[in-house]
Amino acid sequence: MLLHVNRACLELFGIARLDDVRGINLLQACRALGNCEVQLPGDAATPLECRIDFDQIRSRDLLPTAQTGSIHIGGVISLLRSPDSGSPDGYLIQIHDITSRVLAGGALQESCDRLAGIARHLPDAMFAIDRKGVVTTWNLTMEDLTGIPAEEMLGKGNYEYALPFYGKRTPMLADKVLKPDEILRNRYRSVTYAEGNGITAETVISPHSGDSPRTWWVRAAPLYDGREEVAGAIESIRDITEQRRAKEVLKKERIFTNTALEIL
Repeated sequence: MLLHVNRACLELFGIARLDDVRGINLLQACRALGNCEVQLPGDAATPLECRIDFDQIRSRDLLPTAQTGSIHIGGVISLLRSPDSGSPDGYLIQIHDITSRVLAGGALQESCDRLAGIARHLPDAMFAIDRKGVVTTWNLTMEDLTGIPAEEMLGKGNYEYALPFYGKRTPMLADKVLKPDEILRNRYRSVTYAEGNGITAETVISPHSGDSPRTWWVRAAPLYDGREEVAGAIESIRDITEQRRAKEVLKKERIFTNTALEIL
């Protein structure tokens, strides 16, 4: 049974006076909403988070509210004990409006899902990791390149993504983005640091055992969350072996031509 509500809580719920809600069975009202599961705590405080639909509240006459629409609330429920006997004597519910945070989180997730869908079909092989080095994206081209499906790679850490390329767990260019002091043991050449903390480089590796080594152009860059803080890193890989071979052929032809002209 509700005994007291402060002014801030009354305003949040659009209730004019304390007497309008004093004595209401709050637990029963929350359960009637269906989308607000309340767990009464033991000695430890219990977190509370739910969506409040004021139109539903008014239509079912659960609370005398003047509010419309809906909000998301968050907070904690703490057990109150009698100062004399120490026995349970009620509950203290502390809540606040978290609607903006929930909506922002939903928009961010939607954006991430949309970007993940785009990345999935990019022509370059690409993977992404979070700040802990756990794989969050492994696109179709990467699946074709390594022979490892996304479902086997997503959620794995401990440099699992390096195994198809180097045969061992070792840092890659994405790790260098997250940890600038990371040592990459001279596996990369022509390293360039781009604006925005991105890195481009070339490396010679053979993704499949027994294949001839090939030359790869690699680019890594940080990923940011909604607060503009680094949330991970993305690395894309492109096979440039044929371009490098063509460049070497042109170089040799130029040397040959120049030598022939000197002889003549």
